[in-house]
Amino acid sequence: MGGAPPVDCARARLDTGDMNGALFDAINDLAGHSAVANDLVKAAARYLVMAIAAGVAIYWVIGRGRQRAANQAMVVGAVVAALLGLATASLIQHYYVHPRPFVDRQDVILLINHSADPSLPSEHAVVAFSLAGAALWSRRLLSASVLLLAAAALGFARIYTGLHYPADIAIAAGVGLLASFLVVGLAGPLTIRLRTTIVRALPPTIRTILLLD
Repeated sequence: MGGAPPVDCARARLDTGDMNGALFDAINDLAGHSAVANDLVKAAARYLVMAIAAGVAIYWVIGRGRQRAANQAMVVGAVVAALLGLATASLIQHYYVHPRPFVDRQDVILLINHSADPSLPSEHAVVAFSLAGAALWSRRLLSASVLLLAAAALGFARIYTGLHYPADIAIAAGVGLLASFLVVGLAGPLTIRLRTTIVRALPPTIRTILLLD
């Protein structure tokens, strides 16, 4: 009675012979032709999520008074959304174990060494789309457009380097955008209260250092 066991990857597998596999082939086959392109895409696959996080974090110091407080609440919401997205991804991976392309196939051009943990959904993409979604649902549309493009580029890079199937990225995007919608779009006032709670719990010196006053 300890809950349903994980689904074995041999029985729970996307049909990679159809659109998902064909799209993976089209993107992954681009790898290996240019060392410069490979290096750029590998950097994007590894580090673009950090750039997206920085793009959201910068809002912590933007504005004054109520505007800064609202921006900081958005940042708090983005962090909560990312954590919710990762928890959801972990739950999916527990019950649906799908192999990464380089485990599932022998013809993958693998540019980044990686452990053979579950492929679906991509945690990098979940975090990227959760953070970008926080900007979107808080109506910071210009920033959201840039961050969503960066998240899509990260997803492309994770496929290009052989780490994920397109479906892994698409589902991750859905998980991230849904998590951010629930936290920022629907429960936005709660993130403001959470920020206020944090402010009240900190001593004045720390509040000043963190620009919370």
